[in-house]
Amino acid sequence: MAESQDKRCALDVNILLDLAEGEGFALEFLEVAKEKYCPLYVTPTAFLELELLVRDGTPPRKKAATRAIAGLHKWGVIVFDLEPVQHGCTKEFAQRLIRKGYLIEDEYDDGLILGEAGCFGIPVLVTSDHHLLDIRRSVVSAELKASDFWPTIVASPQAIIRIASRY
Repeated sequence: MAESQDKRCALDVNILLDLAEGEGFALEFLEVAKEKYCPLYVTPTAFLELELLVRDGTPPRKKAATRAIAGLHKWGVIVFDLEPVQHGCTKEFAQRLIRKGYLIEDEYDDGLILGEAGCFGIPVLVTSDHHLLDIRRSVVSAELKASDFWPTIVASPQAIIRIASRY
């Protein structure tokens, strides 16, 4: 009997905000994830970013972040946390991406989100952020491996929809 493939996806903040705002591509991604039985997760940093947007964002961002937090359960999205030592490892991972020039300092949290997904063993991080999507897959894989993290793939929701439509 063949083993089932791990279809878990971590969602970046931008995808959660897009879901909250009813963006068509985000809703289509959500339907595909449900149809293909892909469990959805939110990393600790992504959840904290939503909370910060609720507190400090512009009025439209506050509203979207509030709807995103309220929608997590309805969308079947699970928030996870890491052990304290794992948080330290993900911080080093994000700092290394910046030191090596793969991310700019302002994108530190995105490095954390990728590291947290890899540390938790989630195979796919779904994002619309081009600064993450534009890092070569081999580089992401090598950097995650250097941290003893799972080789998480960074993909756009549109790419997930295209791939899923083939099956």
